[in-house]
Amino acid sequence: MILEGMSSARNEFQDYISLSIFVDTPKHICLVRGVARDVGNGKGKEELAILWEKWLTEEDVYLKRDNPKEKADIIVDGTKPFEEQISF
Repeated sequence: MILEGMSSARNEFQDYISLSIFVDTPKHICLVRGVARDVGNGKGKEELAILWEKWLTEEDVYLKRDNPKEKADIIVDGTKPFEEQISF
């Protein structure tokens, strides 16, 4: 099973995780990408920015509590193309 998402490497799941990948992306880039992706779904940019800011604040709590980057088997730079970082 593939478990994907920001909190998929939380402490409660550690016994069930075989491999963890952490995509390290600065918050401002996540905000820009998230708003751009979600525009057109019935919400305006301003409303989406507020929602994303709230989500990023909650994400900070998770990052501090569970420290998924430290536990990750692979860390990928979210500012660079994936193909440049991982060989298949």
